[in-house]
Amino acid sequence: MREYHQDEIEIELGKAPQDKWKLDAKSKLWLPRNKAPIELQDISPGLEDYFREEKKKSDQVFDIIRAGSIAISAIIIQGFLSAGATDGNAVGAVIFLALSIPMVATAILLNHKRESDSKRMQVADTLGLATTGAGILLTFFHISYYAGLVFLFSAMAGLFMFIGDD
Repeated sequence: MREYHQDEIEIELGKAPQDKWKLDAKSKLWLPRNKAPIELQDISPGLEDYFREEKKKSDQVFDIIRAGSIAISAIIIQGFLSAGATDGNAVGAVIFLALSIPMVATAILLNHKRESDSKRMQVADTLGLATTGAGILLTFFHISYYAGLVFLFSAMAGLFMFIGDD
């Protein structure tokens, strides 16, 4: 854990007098002059609770996204079961969606087990949501080639907007 100085925290909050700090060239942070380091949790014990609450809210949002992914997958598979998978796109969509449902369900269960930072969770979540997307894409290609292209390009644009958002 990175150690913080009392004045470093105050500088970030704009409370420390300017004649008592120096700019660290490596970290680009204003650091105090001649102060003993202390842990961040000693300065602000309520900060840990704040981050814990924010993580809980974030996990709830992702659980809603995962549940929606399972619901969409089940609806699409139901349509293919009643109509039958007639071409390669339909068969591929059913296979991807059949893989996505257990993976996304595993991600939800691992999240409720409080393992949201584990490698297993990351693999289950990434694999589940990626296969859901691939299944939906193939479903659009099954319906219409142009609808598949529109979905593909709009999904890529949304992904780039999400990644580029800082």
